[in-house]
Amino acid sequence: MKWRKGPRPWPVNAFGTILVCYGLWGLCTGLLDLSSVELPSQVGAPGSKLDQDAKIIFLSANFTIILIPVVAVWGLASRIARMIVTFFTLPSWAIVFVEMWALLSPDPFNLGDFAKHFSIVVAVLLLFTPAAKPWFREETVLVPPAWD
Repeated sequence: MKWRKGPRPWPVNAFGTILVCYGLWGLCTGLLDLSSVELPSQVGAPGSKLDQDAKIIFLSANFTIILIPVVAVWGLASRIARMIVTFFTLPSWAIVFVEMWALLSPDPFNLGDFAKHFSIVVAVLLLFTPAAKPWFREETVLVPPAWD
């Protein structure tokens, strides 16, 4: 794959902006309050306390993982990356529907979760708009005719 040149369509720019802001928000809020950062149980032995360095490394790794599909979609115009990102947003779709259901029921509504996951769903949906489709088309390379 080669780096795609030229202006990006607005849905691709919006996708990149939304995901970078989402990643930066998680990184900054985690770095400002390291005591609230919860690591997955696979990182350390059960019941072991991890120091601040491990939490910072974990937050940085999460931010880097979020940037990988942004680079693949925004810079390389990868259709495979678009499909992988769509697949990995399925839990966000479920959370959006559960939170929307909570609006109709007496259960508490979590606006923070809803906004976070709804923005991810919108960002991925933008990749399937008609304005974004030309970005993901195969780049045609004109080969000059060979002289006989």
